[in-house]
Amino acid sequence: MRLKVRPIAVTFLGLMLAGVAAYLVTVNELMWAGVILAISGSLDSIDGALARMTGSASSAGALLDSVVDRLAEGIVLLGGLLLALSIIIIP
Repeated sequence: MRLKVRPIAVTFLGLMLAGVAAYLVTVNELMWAGVILAISGSLDSIDGALARMTGSASSAGALLDSVVDRLAEGIVLLGGLLLALSIIIIP
């Protein structure tokens, strides 16, 4: 709160980190992907609390947060799919 970061910025930073984690999964760097994904998940828990603390919580923000969370999960799962396909297709 002291950094004056808006909750939406925290939400999208978590999405970007999920994209980085998906890339790391794709290139089979699973330990680092797990670390980045843990940070991304931590940011997901922070954004809602930050919105409530700053008084900027709204139903539209909650919906956007939920949609971005599902998108982040889909991106990471896509990274896992690409890893699996690269193992199967290119042995």
